[in-house]
Amino acid sequence: MKKYLLFALLSIFTAALVAQTAPGIIPQPVEMQVLKGRFRLTPATTIGYGSPAARPTAEILAARIGTSTGYRLKTAATGIIQLRLNATPDKPLGTEGYTLHGAVQI
Repeated sequence: MKKYLLFALLSIFTAALVAQTAPGIIPQPVEMQVLKGRFRLTPATTIGYGSPAARPTAEILAARIGTSTGYRLKTAATGIIQLRLNATPDKPLGTEGYTLHGAVQI
């Protein structure tokens, strides 16, 4: 009985540890590297769109973030968060694929 209890506790602890280290991204990426650091979303965070075609997506993202946080994020040609559309199709990504990069800001 003690073995089963120990196994159950170890399983719960491992699941909790994994849940804390893996960011919740939907859809879940095929590949992900989690590095040190963090990104803090604040009311001053801006969402940039690299081209006019990406502007509607930036505005949708700002609205959805606003719904969940109460922040009214501004969209502009450049921003702390950058949305960029590929100029040419990227076959490995497919029509719904994306690449997410994070960078240190000093």
